[in-house]
Amino acid sequence: MKRLFGLSLLAMILLIGSASAQDTVYVWYGGSFDSGYNWNNIQIVAENADNAIPVYIMCTAGAYVADIHLPLGVNDIYIDAIPQSLCSYGYPFTAWDDASFLNAFETSPPNPAGWHSRSFLGFHDTGGGPNPRLYFTVPTNCLTFVVHTLPLVLPDTLGDTICGVMQNGVSSTLGGPAAGDTLGGAGFPCITNFACFYYSPNTPPTIDVTGSICVPGDDNCLDFFAFDDDGDPLTITADVGTLTITADSVGADGNRYVHGKVCVDASCGLTNSGVITVTADDGIDTASDTGPYEAIGVITVSMPDSVGLWPGYVDSFPVTMDAGACFCLGGFELTVVYDASIFTITGVTRGAFLAGAEYWFVNPNVNPAGCPELPFSGAFKVVMINDLNNQVAAPPLCGVEDEVLFWIHVMARPDFNYPSNFCVPICFYICYDDLGGQNFWWNAVTNKTGYNVWKTEGCQDTISSTYLLVLECGNLKIYQPGDVVVGDVNHNLQPYEIGDVVTLANYLIDPVNNPLDLWQLWASDINHDGRPATVADLIMLINIINGTIQPGPKLAPLDATATITYANGTVSVTSDVAVGGALVTINHEGVELGAPVANGMELKYHDANGVMTVLVYNGTINAGTHTLFTVPVNGEGSVTLGEVSASDNIGHLLNARGVVGVVPTEFSVAQNFPNPFNAKTAIKFALPTTSNVTVTIYNVAGQVVETIDAGELPAGEHSVTWDATNISSGVYFYKVAAGQFSETMKMTLLK
Repeated sequence: MKRLFGLSLLAMILLIGSASAQDTVYVWYGGSFDSGYNWNNIQIVAENADNAIPVYIMCTAGAYVADIHLPLGVNDIYIDAIPQSLCSYGYPFTAWDDASFLNAFETSPPNPAGWHSRSFLGFHDTGGGPNPRLYFTVPTNCLTFVVHTLPLVLPDTLGDTICGVMQNGVSSTLGGPAAGDTLGGAGFPCITNFACFYYSPNTPPTIDVTGSICVPGDDNCLDFFAFDDDGDPLTITADVGTLTITADSVGADGNRYVHGKVCVDASCGLTNSGVITVTADDGIDTASDTGPYEAIGVITVSMPDSVGLWPGYVDSFPVTMDAGACFCLGGFELTVVYDASIFTITGVTRGAFLAGAEYWFVNPNVNPAGCPELPFSGAFKVVMINDLNNQVAAPPLCGVEDEVLFWIHVMARPDFNYPSNFCVPICFYICYDDLGGQNFWWNAVTNKTGYNVWKTEGCQDTISSTYLLVLECGNLKIYQPGDVVVGDVNHNLQPYEIGDVVTLANYLIDPVNNPLDLWQLWASDINHDGRPATVADLIMLINIINGTIQPGPKLAPLDATATITYANGTVSVTSDVAVGGALVTINHEGVELGAPVANGMELKYHDANGVMTVLVYNGTINAGTHTLFTVPVNGEGSVTLGEVSASDNIGHLLNARGVVGVVPTEFSVAQNFPNPFNAKTAIKFALPTTSNVTVTIYNVAGQVVETIDAGELPAGEHSVTWDATNISSGVYFYKVAAGQFSETMKMTLLK
């Protein structure tokens, strides 16, 4: 017969007292349970921890339990609340229709005696079908309470056994412990026994520090391993460096395992040495271990890996030092060796970082001995002392992060036949033979105290007071025109990109502040006409980037002249072919020029020291005479043209010449030349203002033979050409009309 939840609950409460004493349910809360049914066993617990309290249940013969209510009471002096989320129950309760923990007492204050209570309530069958009933004739652990023990006020309690911390809990609705029979009739009496709590003494943690720090390696760290038999949380501290926990877990054996590192920042040239102490603290006891360290910081002095040289030209490259943000440089001695049969050191100059140093000396010809096998025939030595003991204070040299110590100026022989990709090292003098530890005679660095010296030996075997100086050699590579990638003007190994256009344009208008080295100059000969870095190269480079032409073909200069004229603030060009760009220099000492404005083209300009350089590009001006740009003129004085150059709209260099014109004060038309003429003649005229110009040719009958539309022309002198190849001989008239002005002249065609 199936029963409802309420009937079962009522029967369990009303009938529990009438059960036969022969039918009993024994409930025992405790730790382990031995075969002798020792009801006074001891539960081993730890303070300030979640402790599992197993519940053992046993029935006498015939006690088939279908309902059970087990409340556990705990004393607030030693026990905190029972975390419901940590309570667990197993078979048969997981198979019952209803089994759960009640938390009514969890959320209410403890009773006047200071007890908390947590109840477990389960029903075998609430109408959901038959389920297994409780029938254990031997003590069986099928239910667990988890309680949290408070930190002990008196640590001396550790190692003591404390009884009376648990008792039967009581529910206002369900009463105390109870068990119901299978038919809803009289229940079975519950006899409960409780274990005492044995607070086990604390086991101190252990820790082991391994490794050592001599000079900074990959991470400049010591490893440590700590563990605690009690599984207590550990707090790890270190008296030096930065501590990092990489693993913290409790293993299957109940021990807590903690692994981590203590790392020393050696980027600032620290000179401390000794031991690092790492401590593990479980809240009661501590354990410590040490590891040796010498956090001195590596100082690196380096030369560039690949210094490009053009034979016969002096190039310069830096020697830099990296010693960290808080290192203060006192002085150094550095010896550089090189192949004197190929290279000439033309000078060694200090970098700006050492400008205030008091002592600077370069010995251009030293002779290091002891390593005769080194393939170097030249050597020089540089010595710097920042602050001499002369009562004149020098500014400190602190924060040495990739600072330039000095520049080496070198030239490769111009008469040597260099193979392709010829590369020769230039090094610091480093000898690893047994010289009695005298390498520091040639290379050494000291801080501002003078007591700490960085040398190339470092501490190779054991920790010592010798600090490590790392010297990185460079390489000198001889460039040849064939090594250059044409189009890579900005020397980033990516030719024909927008950066190359900007780099070349900046050079054209201001080569002083935007210089190109020899590599870049060779790379800038885009049109392969043998003339690097011209406006024609810029125009072809733009066309390549725009995709209108492909790189590679040689564009030789055209046999065409572009006349660039300056007159009263207007710069015009007269050309028989289309113009794609021009570079114009205007000398205006004593005269102020305003910002130039281009006529349908891009424009860049630079104006300094009485010279304005104007670059117009990325557009097309048709053949004939047209304005390139205008520039406001403020004040009176001499304005002349300097160097000029021009390109067609593809990338051919034109024959450019510059002239300074005078703006006519009135309109006039000159006699054509030649006259008489055969086939072609030039018609010249002068414009006082910018005008649209039309030249009309008439025969003697007044009929129009041809009309030439010259377009809008700036003020100045101009010329148009009439081609009469297909016209018969005779007398003709030409009329030049410009705005409100016009004039007619006669000419003769003879064939």
